[in-house]
Amino acid sequence: MRVHIAPCGMGLGHIGRCLPLAHELIERGFEVQISTYGEALEYARVSEFSVKEAPRLWFSTKPDGSADVKQSLVSPGLLAIPIFAKQVVREIELIQSFEPDVVVSDSRASTIVAAKALRKPVLTILNQFYILVPIRRFRNLYKLMNGSSRTVLGWFWRMSDAIAVPDLPPPYTVSWYNLQVPKWAEHKTRFVGPMVPIKPEDLLQRGDIRKRLGVDQDEILLYASVSGQRSERVFLLSKLERALEALGEEFRAILSKGDPASEEVSERGRVMARGWLSERERFELMKACDVVVSRSGHGTITQSILYSRPMVLIPTPNHTEQLNNAKRARELGVAVVLPQHRLSAESLRRSVYQALELARSSRLEKLSKLCRDLGGVDSVAEIAHSLAS
Repeated sequence: MRVHIAPCGMGLGHIGRCLPLAHELIERGFEVQISTYGEALEYARVSEFSVKEAPRLWFSTKPDGSADVKQSLVSPGLLAIPIFAKQVVREIELIQSFEPDVVVSDSRASTIVAAKALRKPVLTILNQFYILVPIRRFRNLYKLMNGSSRTVLGWFWRMSDAIAVPDLPPPYTVSWYNLQVPKWAEHKTRFVGPMVPIKPEDLLQRGDIRKRLGVDQDEILLYASVSGQRSERVFLLSKLERALEALGEEFRAILSKGDPASEEVSERGRVMARGWLSERERFELMKACDVVVSRSGHGTITQSILYSRPMVLIPTPNHTEQLNNAKRARELGVAVVLPQHRLSAESLRRSVYQALELARSSRLEKLSKLCRDLGGVDSVAEIAHSLAS
């Protein structure tokens, strides 16, 4: 059997959960083809899979990494329709030439349209049913845009044969504010939990990992990870690195700069900066650390919950999904939210100690067990296998 997997290419979150799915499907006897674009394309090309390039979509950002809503309405806004059409044509070409038994779309409407045009079963992976635009001065205009987002995207998602949500079920859903499951989708939607390539039980004991890293058991170890598009990362990295260095007397920190093409390794005092971490290194650090410091991407939050680690979240300004994810993680009692404009050595210090207090409750362990019970990648592979059969 064959499967065509098409993850969204903005950032690495979508490709990051699709690659372990691809590995699992190969174990089940599938041939795999991947179609993506942007930074996800660079990341996927280092894998052993057949990877095809699709036309690129993006959103615009300001110098501080925040989402530029107005500019995004112009670029790619005015170009989005012809780019989408090109994506559909490209996906039809790839699906026709590969002849898959099932198509998996991770948040890509163009792939769903192409697959249904060719009468292929489609499994869609989603962690938000619609995109919210921040409401500003022209409230009626932005409300209209948000309403249109629900209607248009809902029409595309409705074409899916099954929908897998890599999140916790209600009332513990991280994407709660962007993921109110509509009535029409209830019968075809399944919450599967975080899709990770490496589970906590697959790794050494926490103390053994810390020992190998040269971290004393009584030291506070921070795992700081900056992800997203390059334009989102640059501004935060400069502020966060300075704050971590200033706190070197109190904490040990390992900072991942989220650049798959970088081989940088530098150390200043008790802060080690790495351009990129392998999957195993990343999850070892998540298991070994005391607090995760990161953007509020959906993948990072759900993975941290799986690994029972409290978080300090610094959401991308004006990015509604990240702002809502951060708000929800705080409500669930698993994270402290630190706005980017307030980031300093002192505010980070306070936030870390607040996060450590969260770790004392049983909430993280409870949610971690729920994640493990949901199945993650195995559950999504079962759905894809069922559709292909």
